[in-house]
Amino acid sequence: MCIEEGTSSNSTDQDTRRLYVEELLPKIKDLSLKALRKECAANGLSVRGKAKDARNHLKHKLLREFPDLSPSFRLRQKRKELGTPYDYLVIIDFECTCKQSDADDRYKIDVPPWDYEIIEFPAVIMDVKKKEIIAEFRRFVKPKLNPILTAFCTQLTGIKQEDVDNAEAFPVVLEAFQQFLDEHGLNKDNISYTIVTDGINDIPNFFQFAISTYNLPFPHNFRNFVEVRQIFIDTFDLNYGLNLEKLVQMTGSEFEGTPHRGIDDARNIVKVVIFLLDKEIGILATHKLVKQKFFCMVSPNSKDSY
Repeated sequence: MCIEEGTSSNSTDQDTRRLYVEELLPKIKDLSLKALRKECAANGLSVRGKAKDARNHLKHKLLREFPDLSPSFRLRQKRKELGTPYDYLVIIDFECTCKQSDADDRYKIDVPPWDYEIIEFPAVIMDVKKKEIIAEFRRFVKPKLNPILTAFCTQLTGIKQEDVDNAEAFPVVLEAFQQFLDEHGLNKDNISYTIVTDGINDIPNFFQFAISTYNLPFPHNFRNFVEVRQIFIDTFDLNYGLNLEKLVQMTGSEFEGTPHRGIDDARNIVKVVIFLLDKEIGILATHKLVKQKFFCMVSPNSKDSY
């Protein structure tokens, strides 16, 4: 059955109705306003308003009737089937140097990260089966390019000038972090783990900039990572503008600690991860970095080599 613009199904047969909806859903975005109004009328919806409103109302009406046809439902099913193939998750949330004019741009993918130097390197190790934190790591980092913190940075993160003045440089802290993983057995041959972050910037932007600043080799254990916000938003068909506090609230929990304090953020990301695991939503790598002129992101299923 092919649904042309402006046609509607009057059949009461559930299978025919489902087929009609299944074929109409991908066409909604291309229908003219006239065709949208006809489809809305046929489905008991108001025919007033702009095309954008008509598309949204029609789509939501059809997906309420057949929720299993939504992309988010299919994604949930796929993640349930695949599961979480790791023994441990290492949750990281870097804090960086910043200035007030950067505040609104900090989490935008298209904003160059070169002003941001890591000043807090926090991580928590989570046991996937037990769904609990088993170890924590936190070190302040001395910035190289912008050694004096702005007042805005201190106010936002709670990190003081003396914290970074007394800290080690990034290479030393990174080595301490890798040793921390060794001490907890994560680098054994029979153990699997992956890095987890809240948003998109921590690894490809902040971490990579630190690596390039000191001309260090890019560690293999950072080349695949999970952006938990993307999993949450894609799975439940939400807007990407949610911050960590709102994500935590949507799980039914409360944010504990101070926002933008790295170790507190990492602990709260664990709440989001546990919520997804309780819903049987698989935690799988969402991004993979491959080396070109610099490390760039590709699909985790990409065949590009390191």
